[in-house]
Amino acid sequence: MIESGIDPRVLRTQRALIEALKRLVEKKPFSKLSIKEITAEAGVDRTTFYLHFHGIHELMDALALDLFAELHQAIYCRDQSEFSQKSEDLKDYVEIVFIHLEKHRAFYRSVLSNKGDPYFKDLFQAMLSELLFKPMAASLHFQADSSSELIICFYVSGFTGITAWWLEKNIPIDARKASKEISEKILPGYLQLLG
Repeated sequence: MIESGIDPRVLRTQRALIEALKRLVEKKPFSKLSIKEITAEAGVDRTTFYLHFHGIHELMDALALDLFAELHQAIYCRDQSEFSQKSEDLKDYVEIVFIHLEKHRAFYRSVLSNKGDPYFKDLFQAMLSELLFKPMAASLHFQADSSSELIICFYVSGFTGITAWWLEKNIPIDARKASKEISEKILPGYLQLLG
């Protein structure tokens, strides 16, 4: 996420670069993009780019932080004390993630697909772990140990695979139905393993 409290011109330039990267990644693999293409899309010169970011991966980090901050806001505006293992409660959290993915579908399809970007996929999995799976586990007061970390890693990878399939297949079932299926048939087993 871009820092607040700095010159609005700096914020506008950073935002232009982030949005340019997002638009370009929707059309072309991240690994094939150049700073020249990004700056042309943003309408800034290469020197300006380096005043704001050290490189293309730092720009991707900024884009990821923006997207994850949006998702964080949607998840944590809910009352966390009401979390339970009931599938209808789980469904609400999973649905928030799927609605977010659907909103940014072209970008996520590009970076999470089989031909996507491993760098962003790692960022996405870390975000899912921090925003969704670890809070679920913590609310159930499980003991953090290597076994529970292994279970979280397994489910984060599986959830990422499901989302990649869902996006690659051009959203074959709507977000609500996908969330219902996952929360009723997959997540209870995860929570039982942690319990």
